[in-house]
Amino acid sequence: PTANTAERKLYFGADRIHVVAVGRRLDKALPSLYQEKVKKFLAMTYEEWLAYILAGDDIGAIVESFPPGQQLAETVRKWSTHLDLQRFHLICSDENNRALMPRSFERLLALPDGFLEPVSSANESLDRTSVEMLRQLNAQKKERGWTDEFYRKMVFYGAVGGLRHREWGPEDTKIPTPPEWALARIRTLADHTIASLREQGPHVIGDLASLRPGEDVAAPESPLVESPTIAMDAAVSALAGAVDAGWKLEQSRRQKAQGGG
Repeated sequence: PTANTAERKLYFGADRIHVVAVGRRLDKALPSLYQEKVKKFLAMTYEEWLAYILAGDDIGAIVESFPPGQQLAETVRKWSTHLDLQRFHLICSDENNRALMPRSFERLLALPDGFLEPVSSANESLDRTSVEMLRQLNAQKKERGWTDEFYRKMVFYGAVGGLRHREWGPEDTKIPTPPEWALARIRTLADHTIASLREQGPHVIGDLASLRPGEDVAAPESPLVESPTIAMDAAVSALAGAVDAGWKLEQSRRQKAQGGG
């Protein structure tokens, strides 16, 4: 921690280090990010959350509100003080080309073509109805007095774990593309990021322009529905009741452990 930059470079062998980052279009990344936020107790609706993180006219401030993995230009800037940016490799993700990632690493590692192959993995993301059910449950967390620790055990490791591994039915859908107003802001953010990356000059694999949603990208016909059916309300109520009962049992156990009878 006390070593200066030159000493750190010598210690870690910075002259031999290569860094690989993957850039993904925000209209593709934000639905996944929203889902992760809901898993961590967020109670905002999709539209409310998008309005919150995309609000304001200060592009830099908006970008700073994103997780580090979505701050591409800033990530490159930080690494530029430690290594030659030709050893910072930015792969521009292509949703329609699953071979891009293995082919890119083959070239970076001087491996034969076809040495690495993409594999199918189980889809552990939640469908939009499950996300909405979890969001509504999150909204009741504070009102019912559930602690973070208890809620995490009961919901994240319990309910979410089960939802994550269930097979999707034909009626299940993903969280939709952001609405048109959000797409317009995302395009502005993408233009800002692309201009900064071109100025900094990392080694780019793919096309930087692919980080910007095209004008042909369409917003969903309808926003994410907060209460799709009466069955949703019933499911949330039932699950909330189950969690509440568990909470009362936990409180009783604690009182007994403390000698409260």
